[in-house]
Amino acid sequence: TANATSGSILGAELDGHLALGQSFQLTGSLGLLVTKVDPFTFQSNARESTTLGGREAAHAPGYSFNVTANYNQPSGLFVRMELIAKDEFYYSDSHDQMSGAYQLLNTHVGYQRGPWAVKLWSRNILDERYATRGFYFGLEPPDYEDRLYVSWGDPRHFGVTLAFNL
Repeated sequence: TANATSGSILGAELDGHLALGQSFQLTGSLGLLVTKVDPFTFQSNARESTTLGGREAAHAPGYSFNVTANYNQPSGLFVRMELIAKDEFYYSDSHDQMSGAYQLLNTHVGYQRGPWAVKLWSRNILDERYATRGFYFGLEPPDYEDRLYVSWGDPRHFGVTLAFNL
């Protein structure tokens, strides 16, 4: 087992909130990240050494952001739309396979009256196919060639939430 012994991480985050009257608000955040894992070498088998690093860290997207619009009526009606985005990133420090950048749109609409609320919601409403993890290795016979295997993020899904707050 080997791991990098040095590297650097530099990041910044900006959050904002804008109220446009009593019923409408915009919020958002932007994260920027610059990383570097310094090269490191290790013995991968009895006759071979491998050098990794010299690039960005794994699971460190260059940017991520979200923008949310909220509308709340005094009558109890509420609506929310949220856009979430993430830059591409390396899946692991042990290989050079990368995710793709992606954007997700989530929304809900609901009604609240006193302690009761009902909300209809959808996540990933545009049904974006996006990978969250990636593994690169040989698994399939006869040659066991290295191949990328990914874990996919949640597809579009809908739901209803009924809440009672004391």
